[in-house]
Amino acid sequence: MTDRRFLIGLSWMLLLLSACQGPDPIQPKPSADAGEFLPLETGRSWTWAVDSVVYDPVGSAQPVDTFYGWLREQVVDVFPSGGSQGFILHRSVRRDSTEPWTFQKAILVLPEEDRILWNEDNLTFVRLKDQLSEGLAWEGTALFDPLVQMPIYGELMQPFKGWSSEVLGLGDTLSVGADLWDDVLTVRHADSENLLERRFSTEAYQRGVGMVYRRMMILDTQCQGVPANCAGIPWELKAEKGYILQQRLISYE
Repeated sequence: MTDRRFLIGLSWMLLLLSACQGPDPIQPKPSADAGEFLPLETGRSWTWAVDSVVYDPVGSAQPVDTFYGWLREQVVDVFPSGGSQGFILHRSVRRDSTEPWTFQKAILVLPEEDRILWNEDNLTFVRLKDQLSEGLAWEGTALFDPLVQMPIYGELMQPFKGWSSEVLGLGDTLSVGADLWDDVLTVRHADSENLLERRFSTEAYQRGVGMVYRRMMILDTQCQGVPANCAGIPWELKAEKGYILQQRLISYE
């Protein structure tokens, strides 16, 4: 009888100890700084294969055009910026590997204490934030009016309407063409649509390398004046202006 009482008492004690310990502590999400995924220094360059589809309004001589080629961004210089330094990138394009590169534009990149700013076409976009972790969200368009109108292949559009940035994944594996990237940050900058507009932008970065993949859809339609008639039709078929863009990293230095 004594042994039985001892065992019962021991069981209750173990149960009480287990209850006092509570649930397992929540493990913090892994995090990283933006510079780990967008490394910047003079001489660095990235080259992407580009596939794009450009839409012109109904009635133009060529309502849908395609572009296959290469896009390169290279860090060519640095400049002082708020006690730190900014970087000047040159973007160039070519349609064929035998053609010389054609300069397209200069871009200013400004790493700040907790974010990386990307100035292109006189608009400063919050490209990445520090302390990146899955689910982290920020307003990439916080420094300009997201309803700004811009000419897109000759047509005025609001390309940044409805944008809101969010980290979808950190430390993931991603297959892009023949390449397998094993430490990837995935960021979605936009994913919204209505009967008239589609805005989508997502980017993937490999730690220590930079952006390895991008896909964008900046599209508008009027469906020949009756938008409701286009409900359910894929944007690739009903778009009347804007573009679809896909970039895949093929080399970097």
